[in-house]
Amino acid sequence: YVDRSNIIASSYINITDRQAHAWVEVYCDGVGWVTVNVTPGFPTSGNDHGISDASDPDTSSPDISDNLYDDESQNESSVDESEAVIPADSDGNSVILYVCITVALAAILTIIRRYYMLYLRNKRFSDNSNNKSVINMWKYLTALTRSASPPEGEIYAVAEKARFSQHIVNDTEKKTVADYTVQLAKTIYSRKSIFGKFAMKYIYALY
Repeated sequence: YVDRSNIIASSYINITDRQAHAWVEVYCDGVGWVTVNVTPGFPTSGNDHGISDASDPDTSSPDISDNLYDDESQNESSVDESEAVIPADSDGNSVILYVCITVALAAILTIIRRYYMLYLRNKRFSDNSNNKSVINMWKYLTALTRSASPPEGEIYAVAEKARFSQHIVNDTEKKTVADYTVQLAKTIYSRKSIFGKFAMKYIYALY
């Protein structure tokens, strides 16, 4: 709607804020077209857009943006709290597991080594050649008595015969050396401490 009285000679139209609005017309039977002005051209009790003053605590609507930011801050704080829960030190557990596995494997290998050495020693002691068998027994005796003098007397004489003589050591002499070797190993083992027994069996594999 334009009031033609506002037309200026220069063909410009001077439209004030009071006239810068629109309206609708509704047709009513028996009455005709009725103007419905939904945008009054005068200031209301609130602001120019008809929105109530936000400073009024009774008429102000809740600030949705503030609630949104509050929800986001709560979500962030909950995420931060969940991230703040630091799990147990997995590296420390891995080190402990590695150490346990290493110790277990070392123990297994030590036991296997001991029984393998026992197998080799018994095989050498029962060699078909009496001379080789006695020489192997003598080497074992010197290993048992490495901190003491090697056996002398008959055992020493049989060992010298097996090593340097052209004669063959008979079965009786071989049995004498074998019995002496077994008895000496038992005697030395029984006199050892717990650590000494462990070392004799699993470190040196002499028993």
